[in-house]
Amino acid sequence: MLTWLPKPMVGVIAILLYSINFVLWFTYLFLVALCKWIIPNQKWRRAWQPALNIVSPSWVVGNTIVMRLTTRIQWDIEGLETLNPKTWYLLLANHQAWTDILVLFKVLVTKISPIRYFLKEELRWVPLLGQACWILDFPFMRRHSSTAIARHPELRLQDIATTRKTCEKFKHTPITLINFAEGTRFRPTKYQKQKSPYQHLLKPKAGGIAFTLSAMDGQIKEILDVTLVYSPHRANFWDFCCGKITKVTVKIRTLPITEAWAGDYLEDKVFRQQFQERINQLWQEKDETINKLL
Repeated sequence: MLTWLPKPMVGVIAILLYSINFVLWFTYLFLVALCKWIIPNQKWRRAWQPALNIVSPSWVVGNTIVMRLTTRIQWDIEGLETLNPKTWYLLLANHQAWTDILVLFKVLVTKISPIRYFLKEELRWVPLLGQACWILDFPFMRRHSSTAIARHPELRLQDIATTRKTCEKFKHTPITLINFAEGTRFRPTKYQKQKSPYQHLLKPKAGGIAFTLSAMDGQIKEILDVTLVYSPHRANFWDFCCGKITKVTVKIRTLPITEAWAGDYLEDKVFRQQFQERINQLWQEKDETINKLL
């Protein structure tokens, strides 16, 4: 344990160790991907897939070792007993910091089907990270702003087409698609600008959720509603690396996706309003859960 060191020093060491772990597994991932794609034969490529599948859990093992060296975290996790790694899930979680990604992978990587995030298109060009996510088939999305769509309505159809094309490859193998419905990490300035009706959350964006469920054409049967809470509250990734976070709470509940979740979000105004109300209600319950935990 390195927690006896000054916290800024612990933070630097942690980031260095996380980076080394990432680079090591990226190198392995790149070499396996190169072997997989060098011969244009489907049987050959399928034979290499198991070698790619071990990357995420192995990366998590490395991260967990770093966490044990640099932090003293009390983990409070609830809801793992109902999870099935052979099921398609849509995971909806609140988004506070980059720490969320490390936490979700650590807690869930062996409990559910392979995890894939919806990533902003800009992240595709981040060195190493973008290439790793591309090799692992993480979906990259180019979302247009509501202002741009208002000026050019055809852009909405482009967003839908992109979502459908992205989700097509996930229809035959169980997958867990993670959607940070707030669209970005929580920041006080964003919270004030939005005039969010919630105490601890930004407003959720229902459209992306609806388009994903539609694109998967009924393949996703359950939603994983995940609530993340850190102590101290509002701690960021640097605080996590420095060992300042003393407790991580992860509350998971499984919600069935019924016929009420299916409909034409774009053209059916009644369904769109009902869908938005359903997501807003989910977010209200999440906000109340966070309030109780704090």
